[in-house]
Amino acid sequence: MYTNIASLLAKLDSFILYIQDKNPAVVLLTETWLDPIIPDSVIGLNDFNLYRTDRTTRGGGVGIFLNKALFTDFSIKSSSKNFGNIEVVSVNCTSRHINLSLVCIYRPPSSNIIDDQLLFDEIKSLSSLHSNLLIFGDFNFPKISWPNILISDNDGSEGLFKDMLLTTNLAQLVTFPTRFRIGHTPSLLDLILTSDQNLLSKIEQNPPIGVSDHCVIEASIQYFIPSVEKYCIKEFSKINFDNMKFDLASKNWDFLYATGSCGDAWDIFATTISDAMAKNTVKTKIRFNRKKPWITQPFIRRANVKKRLWARYKATGTQADYDQHRNFSNILKQDLKKAKQNYETKLVTSGPKAVFKYVRSKLSTKVSVPIVADKHNKLATSETETANLLADFFESVFTSEPVGSLPSYQRPVTQLLSDISFSEDVVLGELEKLSENCCPGPDGISALVLKRCAIDLAGPLSYIMSCSFKTSTLPSSWRQALITPVFKKGDKTKPENYRPISLTSICCKIMERIIRKHLHLFCEQINIISPNQHGFLPRRSTVTCLLHCINNWTLSLERNIPIDVIYLDFEKAFDRVPHRRLLYKLEIAGIRGLLLRWIEAFLKNRCFSVKVGSLYSTKRTVLSGVPQGSVLGPILFLLYISDLLALIKSSHSFYADDGRLYGNPLENSQAIQDDLQIIHKWTCDWLMPLNNSKCFVLRLGKNNPNTNYTIENHSLKTVREINDLGVLIDKELVFSEHVAYVVKRANIKTYLFQKIFTNPNGDLMKKLFVSYVRPIIEYASVIWSPYLIKDKQLLEKVQRRYTKTVVNLKNKSYENRLTELKLPSLEKRRIVNDLVCTYNILSNKFSINLNNIFVMANTSRLRGHTSKLFHEEYKTRWRQNFLTNRVFHLWNNLDEQIVNSRTVNSFKKGLNIHLNDVL
Repeated sequence: MYTNIASLLAKLDSFILYIQDKNPAVVLLTETWLDPIIPDSVIGLNDFNLYRTDRTTRGGGVGIFLNKALFTDFSIKSSSKNFGNIEVVSVNCTSRHINLSLVCIYRPPSSNIIDDQLLFDEIKSLSSLHSNLLIFGDFNFPKISWPNILISDNDGSEGLFKDMLLTTNLAQLVTFPTRFRIGHTPSLLDLILTSDQNLLSKIEQNPPIGVSDHCVIEASIQYFIPSVEKYCIKEFSKINFDNMKFDLASKNWDFLYATGSCGDAWDIFATTISDAMAKNTVKTKIRFNRKKPWITQPFIRRANVKKRLWARYKATGTQADYDQHRNFSNILKQDLKKAKQNYETKLVTSGPKAVFKYVRSKLSTKVSVPIVADKHNKLATSETETANLLADFFESVFTSEPVGSLPSYQRPVTQLLSDISFSEDVVLGELEKLSENCCPGPDGISALVLKRCAIDLAGPLSYIMSCSFKTSTLPSSWRQALITPVFKKGDKTKPENYRPISLTSICCKIMERIIRKHLHLFCEQINIISPNQHGFLPRRSTVTCLLHCINNWTLSLERNIPIDVIYLDFEKAFDRVPHRRLLYKLEIAGIRGLLLRWIEAFLKNRCFSVKVGSLYSTKRTVLSGVPQGSVLGPILFLLYISDLLALIKSSHSFYADDGRLYGNPLENSQAIQDDLQIIHKWTCDWLMPLNNSKCFVLRLGKNNPNTNYTIENHSLKTVREINDLGVLIDKELVFSEHVAYVVKRANIKTYLFQKIFTNPNGDLMKKLFVSYVRPIIEYASVIWSPYLIKDKQLLEKVQRRYTKTVVNLKNKSYENRLTELKLPSLEKRRIVNDLVCTYNILSNKFSINLNNIFVMANTSRLRGHTSKLFHEEYKTRWRQNFLTNRVFHLWNNLDEQIVNSRTVNSFKKGLNIHLNDVL
């Protein structure tokens, strides 16, 4: 628990009562108002140790109480500092598994900017030294609006503080007011800064202690202790594919074709592959250091020699023995550093897979073997119990479809799709496209084996698929899924904070891919999927969805027309699709015969098990939903909700189940409300409920009337910004908040790479930047590309700061660093992205019509190429900075040969040469 107590002595009885009632493990206090002459015994607690920093004059002071029970698991070290009238106390709690740093800070309102800068430098230093850092304190920054720290520019200490947060790996977690005074607006003064947002859960606001005007903040510290040994023995398998292909080629598959049963044929096929793998596989065991792969046995033996040298010096006390120990230690330290550098270099030469695997193991908060609690908040005591609790939750979201008549649904049938061919050539083509890194499903057959032996396996697989299709049956392993729970964020003990990742049979996925191609072609022919649906479809994406919306919104704002945007959130949409209703819709759409019967067999009698550690939950039956982790699931979902989009009259755009309606509230508010009623009725009829608490209204435009919209008598909450498909859309459409958001995420990645790699070379850091950092700050940049100089500079600082992490480039200029690493500036990259998007639109590379975004200059009197854009007149910054006007001059100045490029790659190649000359 933490609070600003404003005189601990005056509120000591209330404080002790609170502690006895709540029994916290850690207590942090600011404004203790203690004098150095007051001993700990006066204000101490029997079961706690106190670490404090006092102010020599009246006021201020901080303290941390630690429950003595912690000392059985942790060794504790404390330190304290003063920066003028700013007090800081910190404790490091170290165990065999974790190092946790707790800091308490009081910064008074009268603090000057020099002391503040010293404090912020100290916080930066702490953030770079400690991976599990929690900072609690009263910072007295009432003018900063949380969590939107860039709503308005702040000078002085507020600006320095925000810059510090933006350029470190720290996040601020408190979102509610913490000080309440009569006659004053409640303010957020008490903050929690952390290096890992998942270190704390259940952050709650509680009443003040005594008559204090600051509330008490309570939270649970949670950390994961990996249940693995320091050293691990791992078994590696190496398959001799030449011999395996020879064995498979010599097999007589005629007996497979004679079985007549899809299940029997699959069993023979799977057994044959398993036997061939066992016969041609050599297994080796390697003992390695799980945490530090470069620390090998010779280093461990040398560490023991170092201990013996130190013991000899302790026994003799001679200078010669001390020098021998010191020299040996220095050499060992240098050799360890070289070993790590060699390991990092080897990672680069080993290929991207090895690099990314190593980096992924360091980047996120991993919970490889979770422990979750049941509904009574009792923690599971075994991996099996945890697996079953997670399975219970994943099973609870399914829809129980009632019997009886189905809702009315009509659609003219213009074409039928009932038969699909699974010829050997088609199957071979799909096998050759497989990624070798895919994880095998419940049957244990890997993508690597299927791809390497594709020629020999295409024939029998073609037969099995054809048999499955004709008999409308699937092998049992094709209808099973192994689920691995992956932690998202929040409380690690809650099952709802884990995402189910399903592994299904790769052979079944190949059959699904073949069927999906035919379904996509069929949907295009009968025009069943709305052009306003952008999800999981070829040549459509989140960018096309957002571009379509932002174009319409900015055009309305240009004409001084306000816009209300309604964001819809379906609750567990993919898991709730009822099977009987889905099959009914597919039949009405024209999917009939063998195909419909096979899809019915594919959906029904499915089951899943959750894997935790090395153990599994009991098998659970899948009652509803399109199978997650499957290939067919997304297209089946789009077909299920296709009629909903046809019912909506207002302007709208969907990405799968993420929907947004929008219109002019001055003229069309009733139409929007009517559409919301239609959507609600559809969700009731087709058993796809909305999560009303996560449906919001974003209001754009200065003369917006703030119309109230309801769903099922629930008024939708108005937000000033919303994360729309990964882009922060704010009510001003300025995107400065989004820039700050991506810069913060990119800087956290930069910080982590600095911690992971000690002396990285340029090739490694460039690969990490291009793979992990740059995609963050470039995703959908055609939507939000900044026009404010401060935002452009903020983005460029990410690459500027990152390139300094390369040791041999640290002292060179930014331009020289970019030249050495062969990296363009981020501003140039955004220009390229804008022009490539323009090329794709004008060349009809997208499967939906976005040409209305641009107005072509249809005249022969212009010089240059024949695809020139017409200059759009604009009065507002919204249209001035939209894609069409950002690219106008650049596009019109391109050469004819570049504009008429046949492929995107050839366009990019010509564009880069052109931009090198003009920029």
